[in-house]
Amino acid sequence: MVNIAKNVAIILAAGIGSRLRPETYEKPKCLVNVMGQPILEYQLHALESTPIDEIIIVTGYMSQKVAKFIRNRKNRKFVRIVENQRYFETNNMYSLSLALDTLSLKDVESVYVINGDIIIEDKIAKLMVNEGGFSAIAVDTSQYFEESMKVVLREDGTVADISKNISPQEYSGVSIDFYRFTREDLGLLKDSIDQYLREGFENLWTESAIQRMIKERNAKIWTVDITGLIWWEIDNKIDKSRAEYRYKLLKSIDALKNAKVYAFDLDGTLILGKKPIKGAIELVNFLISIGKKVYFITNNSSMPNEKHYERLIDILKIDVTPEAIFSSLDYIGNILSDHKCKVYALLPQSSKDYLSREYGIQFTENDPDVVIVGFDTELTYEKLQKACQYIQNGAKYYLIHPDIRCPIENGFIPDAGSIGKIIELVTGKSPELIGGKPNPAILKELAKIEEVPIEQVCYIGDRLDTDIKMAMESGAIPILFLTGETEFEDIYYDGELKSKILLGEHPMFLKKFLEWHLS
Repeated sequence: MVNIAKNVAIILAAGIGSRLRPETYEKPKCLVNVMGQPILEYQLHALESTPIDEIIIVTGYMSQKVAKFIRNRKNRKFVRIVENQRYFETNNMYSLSLALDTLSLKDVESVYVINGDIIIEDKIAKLMVNEGGFSAIAVDTSQYFEESMKVVLREDGTVADISKNISPQEYSGVSIDFYRFTREDLGLLKDSIDQYLREGFENLWTESAIQRMIKERNAKIWTVDITGLIWWEIDNKIDKSRAEYRYKLLKSIDALKNAKVYAFDLDGTLILGKKPIKGAIELVNFLISIGKKVYFITNNSSMPNEKHYERLIDILKIDVTPEAIFSSLDYIGNILSDHKCKVYALLPQSSKDYLSREYGIQFTENDPDVVIVGFDTELTYEKLQKACQYIQNGAKYYLIHPDIRCPIENGFIPDAGSIGKIIELVTGKSPELIGGKPNPAILKELAKIEEVPIEQVCYIGDRLDTDIKMAMESGAIPILFLTGETEFEDIYYDGELKSKILLGEHPMFLKKFLEWHLS
């Protein structure tokens, strides 16, 4: 047995990484590059920022390449390698047993265990090590991931179960596969592992042993909430891309600190139907609390600004003024107010009243100069028929905003762009003007009002073709949420976007991220 220092980290990095081929034909999974450096480098850098005394890396597949990487690296801690020569037929629990067998447990204060396919920022390692004295699992409470280990907590805050097979209704958080064990619990963990190995179960995850020590040996294991800190498990190419987006967000901290204005889309970004998206209220209130100016820009033309404001206050219950609302009605109102023309509108009556009152627009039911088409929740076949006839007779056709569908709680409903598509198919004419987002003039006007450079404006939305396009074309900082129209696969297959946008994931994650890094 080898006596070592008190605090030891064990990286379980014996895996093949078959889903990352062809890259893993030439290197082990832990040496796959993410934004220019190997996964293992992220882990070592984070662990070296803590008082950990020694790092053990359990290797297997292409072990010699990991050994060469360590030899060529300027290590700030003592690093040694334990090789799992049976990596192909065993799993990470077996790898952990090999590392533990090299330790004299009575000389160890704490052992930290992390899977070799996880990237973590330094703050996570510091949090796990600095909050010592009890065994713990690092967890993210912001999202449910089907493929991740989940935990269920007891009323006293200790872990009652850990498994992949925990439902969204039951789970308390997602394990990020980073664990801390005190000397006392390390003995229970080793006993649980040894029992499984004696029973012939060598191809199990470490979490199986953790589950046994909790359920059969009454171990008290707590959680450390790292929600908002940057991490990701990399099993495949999509995971690798997601990790790169997360680290790009981390590298953009200075720009986010310097931003004076944070503007939001509403539907699909902060609100779904009549409910706030999880974390939306907390995110907006946090930004206000640290002195950021907050605005809301919506393409939703189905209601006037005062209704948007009432809806915003009713759902989000935040302390903002009506002037914080900018809508597509304002953009089209400004355009039409410069011209004396008669207008036929596919809009609800309240939206037409708003345009008449605020911008002096004159509406008509006969022989209009312009037909404007918006999100008409009072649409009838007769209204649609008239719009088509007027456009075919020579009236100009303006689309108030191009959104095809509007997200609600249970899916999507047709929006202005869908209504416009019908008109285009019938008349054979495209709109002469498309208002609202993605027109960059909206954000430029906002920057002018606040007297800040456009580079100090962040715009957060859920649509690539309107929200993100507007932010990019204006020069503002574009932040995408995956809460409405866009899924990650939509940006994964567009390689150019990675250099142009930030991925904020969803309101709860971004709030926690900004809280950790801006406060």
